[in-house]
Amino acid sequence: TKPDLSSEVKLTAALTGLFDQVRAGPAAEALLPWIFDVLPSLHSRRAYFNDLQMFFLRMREQGVSPFEVTASHVAIYKEVLTRAGKKSATIARALSVIRGTYEQFGKKGLVDWKDVGDIHAVTSPRVEKNTTPSLSEAEAKKLLHAPDETTLQGIRDHAMLFTYFITACRCSALLNARVGDIERTDNRFYLIVREKGGKTQRKALLEADGPLFHWLEVSGLIDDPLAPLFPGIARDRKTLLSRPLTRDAVRKLIK
Repeated sequence: TKPDLSSEVKLTAALTGLFDQVRAGPAAEALLPWIFDVLPSLHSRRAYFNDLQMFFLRMREQGVSPFEVTASHVAIYKEVLTRAGKKSATIARALSVIRGTYEQFGKKGLVDWKDVGDIHAVTSPRVEKNTTPSLSEAEAKKLLHAPDETTLQGIRDHAMLFTYFITACRCSALLNARVGDIERTDNRFYLIVREKGGKTQRKALLEADGPLFHWLEVSGLIDDPLAPLFPGIARDRKTLLSRPLTRDAVRKLIK
């Protein structure tokens, strides 16, 4: 089963399980503040934990303690991932997790700083940016108007896709937004979203304000500032749930 990483207590318990009993406590204490500072998203924490768990499992198979890891072990692990056909972005993320982990260990005196520096020197593979194929203008219009706007769910999906398209924020940032995060300045409307690292950003709604306010009026959410901006809908297709849509639900919708 996947570990529950939703709180500091649960994350501490999960991290403790990665180390021997003698240094499990200090190791978890070294990592906890850093993880919550740079990874506020539960999805990101799970990816971090999985990468760390896989690395330590590999080291354990070789009889290497987490506190005995050297740059040579990390370099060999990089080669193993490469030969396994892992994507460059996956390998780069795993190495970033390892470097960050050992930097925290170094700060707490759990490993030698020379080893930390050597581990940092293991380079990540080059990752090509902006390689995701884009939609043409015609395809984008088809996607935005694909939902059936005669239904409550279709009105919600139309508004969500339009807001997603215009603001270009992360999916999780959009789904965590609440009705009260809409702000008006002069004649324009903005959506306040929280991006990676806890950064708050103000996104202009522009042409998305029409579909969005239509959804809020039809759904009755317009007077409920604490409600999720895009909540789930029950199986009866009429009842709004108290929780926001999930990332998987949005992926399925777009697909």
